[in-house]
Amino acid sequence: EGDGDGDRPPTIALVDDDDLFRDTISRNLSDAGFQVTSLPDGASALVLAEKLHLDLMLLDLMLEDGNAINIIPDLKQRLPTTPLVIVSGYLSIETEKRCRDLGADDVVSKPINLKDLQATIFRLLRLRIPKLAKSGPEDVGAPDRHPEPGDEGRGYVKKGAARMATVSGAGYLCIV
Repeated sequence: EGDGDGDRPPTIALVDDDDLFRDTISRNLSDAGFQVTSLPDGASALVLAEKLHLDLMLLDLMLEDGNAINIIPDLKQRLPTTPLVIVSGYLSIETEKRCRDLGADDVVSKPINLKDLQATIFRLLRLRIPKLAKSGPEDVGAPDRHPEPGDEGRGYVKKGAARMATVSGAGYLCIV
């Protein structure tokens, strides 16, 4: 498991079978300074859990190779201290409760607000990575350079500007 020590950025696994969603969220988190590994299915997530040091995992609930609820216990057994965040556009109160009962640390509903997702990730990582305890979400892996014209589409936001990206259950992306 990861521990975010040294100068290594926090490592996040993003597991989702929707290519557009995975690419968009991965790019946003990478631009925010996280090391992101993207995976298309639950089987890959289980293999990765054995091989890679992870600080957090984002796991879509409905994957092409099955319902992620079925692999939460295996993931938590392999990564007992790694925060697991379930992401889904198909949440009910019962499903959310079941995910939490099986070991999910948080459940996030699609469409996703990128700032809220980063805040959730930071909150969970702050508990496990001491060097993040005194910083805010904006400090996590802040870029080593100042934004330049044209960077807005790559996760940088002009001061005072609002940015939100959402992906609907049908896979449509809207960036405002």
